Amino acid sequence: QTPYDVVEVTSADGTNTRRIGLAAVLSDDPNLYASFRSPGPFGGATIDDPWETLREYKEILENDEGCDVVVPLQHTYVPDDHKTCREFDFPVV
Repeated sequence: QTPYDVVEVTSADGTNTRRIGLAAVLSDDPNLYASFRSPGPFGGATIDDPWETLREYKEILENDEGCDVVVPLQHTYVPDDHKTCREFDFPVV
C-alpha cells in the first residue's frame, strides 16, 4: 500500500509538465468502524487523524516530491470536508 501518489501531467503541446500529489485520508470517527469484527477495519490498520495525515503528506509532496499541487482524496463526512477547506489551501477537496 502506498500512502500517496504523484502523477505527472503534460500539456498537449509538451511545453508544460506539472506534478500532482494525491493523498487519501479516511474519517477517524470510531463510531464509523464500531461494527467491524476483530482485527478491526482494514485488517486492524491504525486510522490516524485525517488532518495530521494531510499536513504530513502535503509537506512531503510539496517539499520532497516537488509537486506543484496537492489534491486530497477524502472519505470523510461533509463537515470534515469543510474543516479541510478552512485549514488548507488545497484547490479541490
